[in-house]
Amino acid sequence: MFFVNKAIFITLMVSWATLNAYATTDNQKIINVTENIKYLSQKVANDYLYLYLDSEKRAIKEALNSSIKKLEENFRFIAKNSNNTDTKNILDFLSYSKDQMKETIADDISKENVSSMLDFSTTMLEGAGSMLEAQKHNRFESKFHLMIISKLYMAINLDFDKTNNTQELKKEIKLFHSNHASNSSWLAFKEIVEKQQTCFIPNIISILIKDLENHEK
Repeated sequence: MFFVNKAIFITLMVSWATLNAYATTDNQKIINVTENIKYLSQKVANDYLYLYLDSEKRAIKEALNSSIKKLEENFRFIAKNSNNTDTKNILDFLSYSKDQMKETIADDISKENVSSMLDFSTTMLEGAGSMLEAQKHNRFESKFHLMIISKLYMAINLDFDKTNNTQELKKEIKLFHSNHASNSSWLAFKEIVEKQQTCFIPNIISILIKDLENHEK
């Protein structure tokens, strides 16, 4: 009888451990998807600034539509897989910003629409950050911070909220540098961005962003 009970106990413990492992894995997937929402929210705003600079570039419009599609996929994944009430409530709220982003991309580009897009990206960033807090998660995501730096660099040089964006840019540069001080691509990127008032070369910034993202992978 003792051996039978022991066998049942072991079986239950193994089952519990397996279920717990699946729960941990699912939670990690939700965290990863939420991190991706943070990144895409900034990528959409950054690419839209590039579109404002050169509205004839079809590739930028395609990249924007692709990012919106990925955002929608991420939203659906969290809605389906998360049991966290706070997360679902925030997601419902952010759906409005995502829909507004989509409508803005479909509309004719204008300075007013760029300002709106920057606002939507900030709202989505804050919401995704709150969802990560609900998951008790906080880590440094290099590609996300790179995209913020690029977005701020573009916004400043295209004359959007220069004072506040310059302050935010300095904070982001300092934060990123503390983690990547020995990276040569970052040092080149940093030098250009820090001279943003006199040196506006978005194409080189775009190339360096891709190089740094590949390095992080």
